Amino acid sequence: MKFMQLVWFHFKRICQNIGLISMSFIMPLFMVGGLMFITTSDTNANLSEEFVILNHSEFVEENVYPRLSENLQANFASDSKEAFDQLEQSELAMIYEIPANFPEEGSRIKSHSINGENNDIFFESEFTSVLSEVMTENALSEAGVDFEEIQVAEPSINQSYTPIDGNLVIVVFMTIFFMSYASSLVSADLNKLRSDGVLTRSIVTNARSWQILGSVLAAFSLYNFISAMLVILLICLIFGITITQLPVIIAAILAFCIFNAGFTMVLFRLFKNDQVILMVGIVLSIVFVFLGIGIIDIPSFSFIQYISPFYWLFESLDTGAILPNIPVIALYGLVLFTAGSFKVERLVRS
Repeated sequence: MKFMQLVWFHFKRICQNIGLISMSFIMPLFMVGGLMFITTSDTNANLSEEFVILNHSEFVEENVYPRLSENLQANFASDSKEAFDQLEQSELAMIYEIPANFPEEGSRIKSHSINGENNDIFFESEFTSVLSEVMTENALSEAGVDFEEIQVAEPSINQSYTPIDGNLVIVVFMTIFFMSYASSLVSADLNKLRSDGVLTRSIVTNARSWQILGSVLAAFSLYNFISAMLVILLICLIFGITITQLPVIIAAILAFCIFNAGFTMVLFRLFKNDQVILMVGIVLSIVFVFLGIGIIDIPSFSFIQYISPFYWLFESLDTGAILPNIPVIALYGLVLFTAGSFKVERLVRS
């Protein structure tokens, strides 16, 4: 009961810390929101850069067109004037024009664009592949070579989980990153409590040693979880992002709450200067991210990425699985907390 009272006391005190609120709630809300705005704007801009295919060849119409995917078939148009008018008005990025004598020798597909440099590699790749297939079959047919067709069932791929939307992955990652970013502020807050003698006075009361720092870190973890979930829910609501794999997301945030508590204790134990704590905490958070994304592309040193909790986070978001990645993050945090809280009475009095 006393522990819960201490947790509630520190939670209310944390909610009054403008710096922590700015770092862990307001900043991620604006930063992630701005990133999502730019991402969605670029996506909408890319969707408007379409192309059309003007086909004048009967050979393509009869032999190639039926074998193309539905997405490419939808790009075929018959009104040349309308297509070129749209190109001039930048409503289209490019026009492919297939001549009537194609694929006879000397005939080429012409591409028209405003800057003369655009091309669509997906169309060109699929069209070339289908055309080669048709030409090969025609050549074999003219040579009298016949192959017996064998019907093979198409393989079906069943996913055991619903993939997490790419935008949602960005939102979750950025939110958790700012959670770790804010750990240095909590370490600095603990250091201030130590320098002011608040923690020392707590030791001589009837509160046990584990209750002293544990209540502060539990309150911080509670605040971290609430603020992170609010940021994710608000961003997803504003930008219409569908939340999938919610249990995985909740488990990841809880695991990082534990990790951040341990990370906070290590910073608090190693450094006694607030500015040094802030600087080291921010730098280490950034280093963890770079290690997690595999920036060290050297096979003999690839194991280094395993020390980053963000590596295990990305693995979990990629596979949609809680085990074993999320427990690894939580255990990582418990190890750091144990190391940081060793002989806490001596730590507080120092």
